[in-house]
Amino acid sequence: MAYFIAIYTLASYCTNALGLTQQQGGAVQSILAAGQIIGRPFWGYLLDRGGRTNMVMLSYIISGVVTLAIWMPGRSFGLMAFFGLICGATSGTIHAACTPLTASVVGVPDLASALAIYWLSLAIPNAMGQAFAIMLVDYSRNHLHRTGPDAYAISIGFCGGLFLAGALVLMGVKRYLQGDWKILKKS
Repeated sequence: MAYFIAIYTLASYCTNALGLTQQQGGAVQSILAAGQIIGRPFWGYLLDRGGRTNMVMLSYIISGVVTLAIWMPGRSFGLMAFFGLICGATSGTIHAACTPLTASVVGVPDLASALAIYWLSLAIPNAMGQAFAIMLVDYSRNHLHRTGPDAYAISIGFCGGLFLAGALVLMGVKRYLQGDWKILKKS
């Protein structure tokens, strides 16, 4: 859900909250997409070197931290472009890693069924993520009377929290796969 909130809310934040032009908002969105082009192969390499679970957790921690530390206080085109690059490079790692990670958990014979359940379980949160983010922005504007970037604070905080919660959930997967809580152990 956080991945889709970041992808679909960032350009709106740039234009509606910061007052940037449509071209600048589109440029930030394009930089986020370029970050994915760079990040997916980079994280694929790291998944092989540092362990699938470790690296997906790390990518989600980075995504959560930059969302809260850069996007939330960000008020300029340059900072939003930097956020777009980092978030694009880190936030979609789970989509590249889901098949090998799922195979590690359930084994190859049950992989097709497990992936079907995985993708089905993501359908509703992913479809509702952006709508929920818009609802939070509307709540901030209409009930809390926030304007500009402050109207997006709850939505951005929710997005960053979801990234960090995803990393936390993967700690359980890591525990299941390796049988202990050692963080740096490759699983």
